Amino acid sequence: QLGTVISSYEKTIEMLKAKNQKGIAAQAMHELGNICFNSKNNKGALYWWCQSLDAVVKINDAVHSWRSNLQKEKDISA
Repeated sequence: QLGTVISSYEKTIEMLKAKNQKGIAAQAMHELGNICFNSKNNKGALYWWCQSLDAVVKINDAVHSWRSNLQKEKDISA
């Protein structure tokens, strides 16, 4: 049953991305990461959480490259 759920999420994510529904796709990726984590699949969880983060911040490999990408931005905190 878990395999069916994961497969359904993956197909749904692909469909959402194809329809340019990136925000909802990112949410589904995050949920799929949670499903993987709760089923003791830490590698799968990390993969889907990273995919979700990339979609939200619109940066490829955001986990590893966020510092260099933010250095280019103007500080608006002041």
